Amino acid sequence: MWSKKYHDSFRLFGAMTLVAVMAACGAKRPLTEKTADGTTSATQSAAADNSAAKALHDACVSKVSKNKVPSTNLVANIDFRLQSGSRDITVSGKLSMRRDEVIRIQLVPLGLAEVGRVEFSKDSVLFMDRLHKRYVRGAYTDVGFLRDNGIDFYSLQALFWNQLYVVGGKSLETVSVTQPSSAIWKLQYSQGKMDYSWWADTASGLIRESVLAYRSGSHGTSQFKWTYDQFQTFCKDQFPASHTVKFKGGKKDITVQLTLGTMKNDTKWETRTSVPSKYKKVTVDEVLDLITKI
Repeated sequence: MWSKKYHDSFRLFGAMTLVAVMAACGAKRPLTEKTADGTTSATQSAAADNSAAKALHDACVSKVSKNKVPSTNLVANIDFRLQSGSRDITVSGKLSMRRDEVIRIQLVPLGLAEVGRVEFSKDSVLFMDRLHKRYVRGAYTDVGFLRDNGIDFYSLQALFWNQLYVVGGKSLETVSVTQPSSAIWKLQYSQGKMDYSWWADTASGLIRESVLAYRSGSHGTSQFKWTYDQFQTFCKDQFPASHTVKFKGGKKDITVQLTLGTMKNDTKWETRTSVPSKYKKVTVDEVLDLITKI
């Protein structure tokens, strides 16, 4: 037979277990308790959370989307600065954009003569070195650093135009919204190997930062971080005059800063660059190396 010591211990253990079970049941009761309309409080709580999340999502996405500049064209003189390792170069130039057609950056030192050009169109990328009369034009899949980071024309266009963008034109319902602080909204979604994030002001709905992160099995994770500042009035809306782009994931981190001068809604310019027949076609790496040494 059990000794009194073990018998008392067993009774104590049983009493503690009973108290724990009762406490657990008591804690769970409100979660399963039915209300007057027949629903449970758990269901009502989940419904309230979903309703609050949807209200936050709709308010944020609506406000951010309304900040889309109505102009189809934007043309501005720029200061172009590139930093990578010990290299730090600054050169004047010009930015020309026509929505859904082209993004063009021309490098024009001292405003005298164009020495380099980068042009992104819907179906191709063009890099030109005018000093040495060299160029390369190819598809986005032909340009290693674009292909390896999942970048296409429309994702670049959204970054340059300071816009919210969903791959493939899918519904903005796929974008999740949180509010890290009273002043900031965070929007994000994932598509394949890409993670997209935006940070926007709750007061104005203006996007202050965009981040594209690409997960590669062979190259690890690389990231484009695009920060916007110095917003100015353009076509009755606000547009950033300062763009800072930081790329991490290659052999060296690269930072490019574009500072825009007076922005104009200029329509009188050609969207497709014709390459002179005397120019020599080379590789992307050769042209980029020459341009960045200017």
